[in-house]
Amino acid sequence: YNVWVRASFIDMVFNLGPGALDGTTIQRLANAGDLAGACEQMPRWVNGTVNGQKVRLPGLVDRRATTRELCAEWGRAGHWSADLLKEAA
Repeated sequence: YNVWVRASFIDMVFNLGPGALDGTTIQRLANAGDLAGACEQMPRWVNGTVNGQKVRLPGLVDRRATTRELCAEWGRAGHWSADLLKEAA
C-alpha cells in the first residue's frame, strides 16, 4: 500500500484504538486485498459516545471522508498526488 493508504489506516487505528478494527469488515477487506472495498468502509466510522449515547459526530464525518479520499484516490494513476510518489522515489 502507498504512503497515503497507510496513513489513512494509521489515522483510524490511532484515533479508534488498535483493537477497535479487529474482526471488522474494513479489516477483513483490507487483509483480503480489497483495498477499494476497505476504503469505502471508512465513512461508516462516524459515531461517538456523548452522555452515554452513540451519536453521529460531524467532525468524524469530515475526518472519515478525508481518510476515505486518501485511501481510495491519493497516489493512484490520474490523481495529482501520483507524481509526488515518483518524485520521492
